[in-house]
Amino acid sequence: MKRDTNKKIHNKRLSIVIFIILAVAIVLIVGYAYAKYVTSKRGEAQAEIAEWNVSINIADNTDENVEIDLANTRNKEKEEVDVQEGVVAPGTAGKFNIEVNAENSDVSLEYEITMNADYGNNEKFPKNLIFYSDENMENAFYHTDNAIELNGFIRYDESNKKRTIPIYWKWAYQTGATDEEREKNDGLDSEWMGKSVNPLELKVVARQVNANQEENSMANQYAVTLDTNGGTLEGYGNSEKVIKQVSYGGQYGELPTPTREGYTFKGWNGKNLLNIPNTKKTLNGLNLDISNNTFHVSGANTKSDKNYGLIVFGTNLPTLEKGKTYTLSVSKKLNGLLYAQVNYSNNGTDTGLISTSNYGTVTVPESYVKTNSFFIGVVKTATAINEQFTVQLEEGNTATPHEPYFVTENTSVTQNKNHTLTAIWEKN
Repeated sequence: MKRDTNKKIHNKRLSIVIFIILAVAIVLIVGYAYAKYVTSKRGEAQAEIAEWNVSINIADNTDENVEIDLANTRNKEKEEVDVQEGVVAPGTAGKFNIEVNAENSDVSLEYEITMNADYGNNEKFPKNLIFYSDENMENAFYHTDNAIELNGFIRYDESNKKRTIPIYWKWAYQTGATDEEREKNDGLDSEWMGKSVNPLELKVVARQVNANQEENSMANQYAVTLDTNGGTLEGYGNSEKVIKQVSYGGQYGELPTPTREGYTFKGWNGKNLLNIPNTKKTLNGLNLDISNNTFHVSGANTKSDKNYGLIVFGTNLPTLEKGKTYTLSVSKKLNGLLYAQVNYSNNGTDTGLISTSNYGTVTVPESYVKTNSFFIGVVKTATAINEQFTVQLEEGNTATPHEPYFVTENTSVTQNKNHTLTAIWEKN
């Protein structure tokens, strides 16, 4: 049986039609969570159910609410245990699609989809039931305490004015990386024994975006993957990666803190591979002061017949991949007097593969061994220097806007593409 819900709202300019297409029989039964001792590991795979879709026609001033019963979206091919039909329990999983259609709109639109799952409150929604962006359920959606926000932009003159957003969900049979975490999460799961899981609420808002507003609109939003690099995040089940939407030119905003047994979390790293330790040193009249990856060079070269480098040996310098191209750049042109260089061991000989007075690129040779030092050099001149700047080493052959080694909530988003922040750990 197919059930269509059509709602038409008329205004002076546009009509909004919201309908829900159910490709499976819907019985108004809210799922129940069962204690793990009443389930069993799955045997033979069972047939996958048809996909469940929510199709939403949007226009200017769209503001609608839709409810989804997750029990009707289960996909047994992805489930870890045998659980009866019409229920949601640890070990179950599923999928539904959110289809956004702006074909009836003649203006550019930005839309916001809020999935209200009451995260952070296990009394209202199972804390270990996680939503993912991918079929393998490896990349969880970032959430605030009570919601997931999915935003997008559809330009008025696009040939395809539809967006399909697949949403995967899974309530893992067991959650946690350590015995302590698993015991804690088993307790949280057991609290749902015999309780009903409320339908998932979707709130959809769409509004017109004028041409002069597009630069600051959701057209400039990108997905940043938070890779915990062997760690875990509270509230994201067993997922080691979390997807968050950010705006190019804006700030990253709140970033979660992962944990990892035997390690201390140092921070999130993006594209800048250089983490230079704070350093103060003087050589031949030149002073180098490095603080928080900001360089201050002052003084004059007292032996102006030679080039001199103020070397910083790099316990924190990266190991680069053979065959890849990297770009070293400074944040300002240094008048040809200063240059930045990364030294490498190449067949046992220290070699400066990257050198720049503005920026330079290099493809790492197969004979490359490892990075062993970084230095700020001064050419043959007695001219006094007083410069402050930052240095960035990044993958690729283009110098992009600088960002610090550790990205925080106040760091500006300088990558206008989907990208990754990786957790940096220090062994205890």
